[in-house]
Amino acid sequence: MTQKISIALGSAEDAAKDFIEAWHCAERGETHRGAIEKLYFEDLETLLRVLNQRRWQLLKTLRLAGPTDTPTLSQMLHRNDQEIQTDINELEQSGLILRTAANQIAAPWDVVEAQMKLVPCV
Repeated sequence: MTQKISIALGSAEDAAKDFIEAWHCAERGETHRGAIEKLYFEDLETLLRVLNQRRWQLLKTLRLAGPTDTPTLSQMLHRNDQEIQTDINELEQSGLILRTAANQIAAPWDVVEAQMKLVPCV
């Protein structure tokens, strides 16, 4: 089964509305439409700061490698541990990577889907 995470531009209010909708669907025993996981970024600048080219490469490498630790990931990417740890912290805070029960880092997503509206919906 493909694991998908959806990224969208939106406010904390948008995220709260989506959460409440999913909660109500669960209470009714229904499946919530769309991605199971969804992250909201305030604006495009924030999204691009968090998910820059280096971090995108880290995310892809981590997905291919499976759960691992910082030193191993640093070796795979030919970068120093401190730089990798900074990127891991940012991606973990945003919800794009997770920790396993063994405290390894993991990127469980097969698909990262981005949705950015040019104009607000009316």
